[in-house]
Amino acid sequence: MATVGVTVGVVIVVFVIVAVAGVSRLFGLGFGVVEDVAEPEPTPRAGVSLYAATDSNAARAAQTDARFEGLAAIPQARWLSDWTTVDNVEQAVADYVGAASAVAEIPALVLYKIPDRDCGLYAAGGLADADEYVSWVDAVVRGLSGAGEVIVIVEPDALAMASQCEDEEGREALIADAVHRLSSTSATIYIDAGHSDWLDPDEMARRLMRAGVAEAQGFSTNVSNFQNTDDEIRYAEAVRAALESLGVSDAHYVIDTSRNGSPVPAGDVCNPPDARVGDLPQLFTGTALDGFLWVKAPGEPDGPCNGAPIGQFFWPEGALQLLGFYD
Repeated sequence: MATVGVTVGVVIVVFVIVAVAGVSRLFGLGFGVVEDVAEPEPTPRAGVSLYAATDSNAARAAQTDARFEGLAAIPQARWLSDWTTVDNVEQAVADYVGAASAVAEIPALVLYKIPDRDCGLYAAGGLADADEYVSWVDAVVRGLSGAGEVIVIVEPDALAMASQCEDEEGREALIADAVHRLSSTSATIYIDAGHSDWLDPDEMARRLMRAGVAEAQGFSTNVSNFQNTDDEIRYAEAVRAALESLGVSDAHYVIDTSRNGSPVPAGDVCNPPDARVGDLPQLFTGTALDGFLWVKAPGEPDGPCNGAPIGQFFWPEGALQLLGFYD
């Protein structure tokens, strides 16, 4: 599994609301790493490439700074959040998946706009009510019309922190409805399932069940977080086993490896200086591990902490730090 060295540049997804998503992990339950779970031995999918958008912040930065050229070529997910509306998200999705189709690459999208998002914490926002969210998801579905293979990650953190919100059952029902609507498209759908140091796998499996995982490909883990890949695999396999006991067979998963290449101190989830990029994005076949993705863009700050400036979407120094330029 290849990792990024110091010669690779910087990739950024644009918006700071996405950036601060990782900070909410401070409120996880931290049950600990799952032990004694057999790890898969996946085979790289041949003949497929993930999409690296030419309009990413890294690509723009590379126009004037060669240090960003390498990372600009590394595929990143495109987040759909407060900067998209019911009126414009259909076109935004169509343009993005169309650009990926034109170069025969597989794009990844992230839905991050559920009502009461982040339960009023660091990444608070989202749509005002459930009806508007349903309309927004329908617009996303229309944007996916006619698309080829596309990965869609549904609502990072939403299930893991659902019990901290006012309407846990309503949130799970909204996600289930979104998954049902998205299942009419060609999307490969993963519902976010937190990470290995948050909820017990059995509890996460129950929440995934209520959120409609039976209609999805499976779930995602470690989005915007820093947990070790091996720990994430053990956690995901434990969640899979728990889902199996609930009647959902062969759930697959993807792992965000964008910032988990080096250990960070427990609880330090806001631009931790020790963090480094992890395994490069890659799709797999042959096991339940479908791929490593860079869902969180290196260099996108978690907020104004550990040296990151206030209100800055692209923090070059933080990106270079993740890449080990200052080691």
